[in-house]
Amino acid sequence: ELAGIEGNFDRGVVSVMANIDSNPPLLTSEAESGATATCWIEYNPLTSCIYTTNNGSRSISSFYLNEDSEVELVSNDLGGGLDAPTDMIQSSDSKYLYALSTGAQTEDLQPLIYVYEMTGDCGLKQVQVIADGLDDEATRSADGGVVNGYVGLALF
Repeated sequence: ELAGIEGNFDRGVVSVMANIDSNPPLLTSEAESGATATCWIEYNPLTSCIYTTNNGSRSISSFYLNEDSEVELVSNDLGGGLDAPTDMIQSSDSKYLYALSTGAQTEDLQPLIYVYEMTGDCGLKQVQVIADGLDDEATRSADGGVVNGYVGLALF
């Protein structure tokens, strides 16, 4: 689960819950991301790593979930240079992470999808950047589209 710290969404926290069907769920551990506007979350069951996008910090944070279900921050500056990342999703084999960068803060307003190989130490290795098939915001606006309209990813 992601949430702002004490209602402050400028700083994020990752919370690990046990027995989520109980009311309320049992909190087992939590850790601050140390980043601004922490948004989406992905858990990799192969490595016990947790990744979050940080829209305001233009980055991805990674955490390690240890055997005692305690979450520890590994890095809050992965994928540096992402432009307002919103969504991310991992491949079905849990080897790759896809992050949508909206392009909202760049001169050309070009959305991009960054592809990373997830490493066993909760790191990321960039392997590809995809722009093909994603209209920039000027094109979308001229065609009557919504500016900053790319807000989600789906992987098939």
